[in-house]
Amino acid sequence: MFLSEITHHSNGTEEEFITCNNDNKPIAHSFPSNNGELTPLSILKDILPSDILWESTDLETAVTLSYKQYNWYTKPTTTKYEKTEIKKLIKPYCRGPPGSVAFCNGKRYDFNDAAAEAFEALDPRGHRRDCWPYYYDKWYYEEPFSGMKFLDWLGM
Repeated sequence: MFLSEITHHSNGTEEEFITCNNDNKPIAHSFPSNNGELTPLSILKDILPSDILWESTDLETAVTLSYKQYNWYTKPTTTKYEKTEIKKLIKPYCRGPPGSVAFCNGKRYDFNDAAAEAFEALDPRGHRRDCWPYYYDKWYYEEPFSGMKFLDWLGM
């Protein structure tokens, strides 16, 4: 859902706890406190993690993911950002001591080799052979780019 920084309609009345916009995206405006008052979510703006979806900045750009009749939303990403995140995910597994889990099999760190080994194990579509070289290139060079994280795209 999206969190709203707006707590009042233009006519001055309080928003309901949760509403939906014209696209049926859920927007939370406030949360009830113990005394029954509605507390605006805007007070949490600087406290919550950066990947929280806000109505004012993310409603129009959020990527819609779905499964059967269920929808959920995520912030759009870029291939450059995702490659950096994937490197963070696999790098610790390339330097493990002998006998530990090491995706690089003792080889000098190579992004594509390490990522291929890691994502072979993580493939949500059923551990398909050669997942990384086939699917990663399809995701990376997709036109127009979906804005989805690689694993979200792979699971769709």
